[in-house]
Amino acid sequence: MRAVFAQYKEGENMLNASFYHKYTYKLLYVGLLIFSTTFVFCIAVTKPGIQGCCKSTVLTMVNGTADKPFMYRVLLPFIANKIIVNMPEKTRNTIAQVTKNNTMLKPIFADRKWPIKYASEYYVVLILMYASLWGFVFSLKYFFRGLFKTSERFVDAVSVLAVLSLPCLYWPYTYIYDFTTLFLFTLGLATMVRRKWISYLFIFVLACINKETTILLTCIYAIHFFKHQKLKVSTYIMLLFVQIAMFVSIKIFIDALFIHNPGTFVEFWLKRNIILLLRPYPIILYLQWFALGFFIIYKWSEKPLFLKHGLLILIPLLGTTLFWGWINELRDYYEVYPIVILLISHSMARILHVGINTQLSSGPDQQWSLGKDQYSPRESKVAVGHPNAEVQNV
Repeated sequence: MRAVFAQYKEGENMLNASFYHKYTYKLLYVGLLIFSTTFVFCIAVTKPGIQGCCKSTVLTMVNGTADKPFMYRVLLPFIANKIIVNMPEKTRNTIAQVTKNNTMLKPIFADRKWPIKYASEYYVVLILMYASLWGFVFSLKYFFRGLFKTSERFVDAVSVLAVLSLPCLYWPYTYIYDFTTLFLFTLGLATMVRRKWISYLFIFVLACINKETTILLTCIYAIHFFKHQKLKVSTYIMLLFVQIAMFVSIKIFIDALFIHNPGTFVEFWLKRNIILLLRPYPIILYLQWFALGFFIIYKWSEKPLFLKHGLLILIPLLGTTLFWGWINELRDYYEVYPIVILLISHSMARILHVGINTQLSSGPDQQWSLGKDQYSPRESKVAVGHPNAEVQNV
């Protein structure tokens, strides 16, 4: 009897220890994530930050008077505007007064040249931006789990490192819609890979309102589901038509809405970019790009087909940026960022011998559904290192 009681106590102690370690890990992870998101967010809004471009300041974006084409990215400014409009004038004045009298907040506003009179606008925009950054974290993990099976701790590590790497893309400014672009595009990829079409189309609409580069999601869909996925031709064509129709309708509406704003439909920067590309650069820069390319293509044959197809949007991104953007403005490539992160994560898992399985869809056509993942009933997990070996059906 004593032996049984001793075994029971030992099992209870082990269970309590396991719970304690799990709880401690989760607490540490959440703390690290809070630190990471707050750290990169503070860098993003530091000067020149969100006030660096005179054509699209926070106030002009929220008020709808910013220059074209910046004003076309209207989702976050629209939400912020509606919140501010419905905020009582007394509340706004109180917020401005508290900010002015606060010894910590007043220098922050002064250093970043944010008018304290409009503190409410800045607080609302900052909250929406920070929420979008957290949305990106959860969307990236959701996207990761849609393509890979691996330990939860590895997924957590990828999410933290993906956030900490964001400042590399901030130059020369951070626009208030950048984190929303990153969030919605990543979530669109995650729902697409799961074939949650109704959810995907809803996200697609929001992403189109946020930024016109959302059409790149349609490009990925058109390529990936054309031959390589068993999707009915009628469903494929219908979804393709719906996405194009949504994009064109939203684009025409937004263009008409801000037709009288200053600025142009696009900004032409081809000459600047050609001069920039012809400049000599230090060898260290070439080594950095070589290292990035190596980690992207390492064990290329074992990487999910969806990520390979997704990486192709880099071609239109580079092409359009060459003509209508700054080729060295890395924030222009936010759309490909989650894809690159997952490709590099796979490579690092292989190099570090972390167990990771790639999920491949091989089943029949899927029906429309909002609640259930749209992977086929017969889906295989393929062990990394043995790309053609089916482990088991799930």
